Amino acid sequence: MAEIAIQPSESWETFTAPLQIKSGKSPLYFTYTGEGYAYFMSFTLSKK
Repeated sequence: MAEIAIQPSESWETFTAPLQIKSGKSPLYFTYTGEGYAYFMSFTLSKK
């Protein structure tokens, strides 16, 4: 599980967090907790 704290912004921002992914298939969930709206443009998973 990874958590990313976001801040209100007038423009698109990039946020990152480390995440350990196990082999095989598993669901990926995105949740938002807070006031107002969180607009989600895209996400990228990268192996480092």
